[in-house]
Formats: sequence, structure tokens, C-alpha cells
Amino acid sequence: MDVVTLVEEARRDGIKFEVIDGELLVTADATKDHLVKRLTRHKAEIAEFLGGKTENIEPPPEPPTPG
Repeated sequence: MDVVTLVEEARRDGIKFEVIDGELLVTADATKDHLVKRLTRHKAEIAEFLGGKTENIEPPPEPPTPG
């Protein structure tokens, strides 16, 4: 599963992300422990994807297609 899909799935399940000083912080309900474990295996990629910004950041837009 790619990082974008993983982050989107986690957000749909109510998990919030924040990157502070390059460290990924994940906030989740205790019932989402299985997803948090999956996320921690990809924390460097998720932090890079989020670009050090808060969980409100959306995935980068698709580049325009040549017309």
C-alpha cells in the first residue's frame, strides 16, 4: 500500500497526523491500535509526505495533463 492511500485510510478512520521537528505524531483512539502499528512501519515516509505540516494537508494535486 502506498503512503497516500495509507494516510487517506487512516484519516477516514479518525486518525490525526502532525509532524513536529521532523517527528511524526499520530493521534488515534485506542481501538485503532492495529492501524497505528501499520502506520509506525511507514512513519518516515508519512512524515516526508506530510512535509512537516499538520494533518489538514491534502495530498499534492495531480499535475495537469497536456491538452
